[in-house]
Amino acid sequence: MFENQHLFDAHDKEGNSLGAQHVSEIIAYLGIPSLQYTQSNDVTKKIFDQQGHWTGGSKGVIVPNFSLEDRVTVLGGEKKKMFLNFIRSMLQWRLEDRMSATELRKHPWMADAM
Repeated sequence: MFENQHLFDAHDKEGNSLGAQHVSEIIAYLGIPSLQYTQSNDVTKKIFDQQGHWTGGSKGVIVPNFSLEDRVTVLGGEKKKMFLNFIRSMLQWRLEDRMSATELRKHPWMADAM
């Protein structure tokens, strides 16, 4: 939960769970992943072309027009910047780019909250 809403919905207009919809929401928050990532498995190969451009897959899913900055409404200024940095430390395309739980505990946002 994030400000009383789920950060990701991952459902199409008919309410069906859709992997391409989930990936489109991640793109809205993080931007387009690397070409290497887009060609790394059968799922991503269906929703990105060989040059790494978003295709939306067979359902033509569109990347939504929102951002993490848009979603954070209860914080402002430096606190918002610090919180967004904390969230982005966890939200990374590649697992190895994400902070570990130990690293997250030491993040300035957590230090300020404790």
